Amino acid sequence: MMEINGCFFMKKYGEVEDMNLEINYYHVDVFADEKYAGNGLTVVLLKEELAKEKMQMIAKEFKQFETIFLQLTDRNICRARIFTIDEELDFAGHPILGAGAVIHAAYFEHENAVEVEFVLNNKEVKVTSKKKENKYQVEMNQGQFLQRPSVIKARNDQKTGEVYVAGDVVILVKGYMLDL
Repeated sequence: MMEINGCFFMKKYGEVEDMNLEINYYHVDVFADEKYAGNGLTVVLLKEELAKEKMQMIAKEFKQFETIFLQLTDRNICRARIFTIDEELDFAGHPILGAGAVIHAAYFEHENAVEVEFVLNNKEVKVTSKKKENKYQVEMNQGQFLQRPSVIKARNDQKTGEVYVAGDVVILVKGYMLDL
């Protein structure tokens, strides 16, 4: 089991209204002990699917390392697409952890624990989020780990070779964007 501890800070910034299009988004700092530190990330909650080109344009506008777009398709299943300012990624770890906290806060606010499955382009990733006061402890199983960066303190599951990543999450910014 691999564990990475840290805080995620989020705050909703705004809402985008473009005719029938509404986009809620959160700015999240992943693996941070305080606000405005850590790995910046934008988590976008969609009510309907957007074209890849539109998501890429929005990701460029946010100028974060990654922007993850989420669409809840069932109570605990979420379609997820991850973009950098240049391209779509099939997988990235910290956007999934940040997204787990945002899903918990946005859709399951009154529940102490929630499990969510993220459906990516080429794989599914399960996340567990537990509420701790004003934080969330988020853990994901990201499958078999082929190599371990020296900067990450990790424990792998010796039987399955699977890796678990975890971190604390605090809501910082919740927002809306107007798409003109």
